[in-house]
Amino acid sequence: MENTYASIIESPIGKITIIADDDFISEVTFSEKEIDELLESELTKRVATQLMAYFKGELKVFDFPMKQKGSEFHRRFGRIY
Repeated sequence: MENTYASIIESPIGKITIIADDDFISEVTFSEKEIDELLESELTKRVATQLMAYFKGELKVFDFPMKQKGSEFHRRFGRIY
């Protein structure tokens, strides 16, 4: 069973939630999602740091492993509902 981790940041354009498993980021969304027990990982913290650097104009290319959940169709054409 894989663990699920999350980090939430307040960005200049709203609250962003970052969700990951042990190896990959699976979701970066604008969200007011409440997470009861926030368990951060080094990966979610790294993405949060990169996003904040992007908003400051210090970063243009992100460097983190991402694997979106869902079928090939969902990954290619849009959001999972």
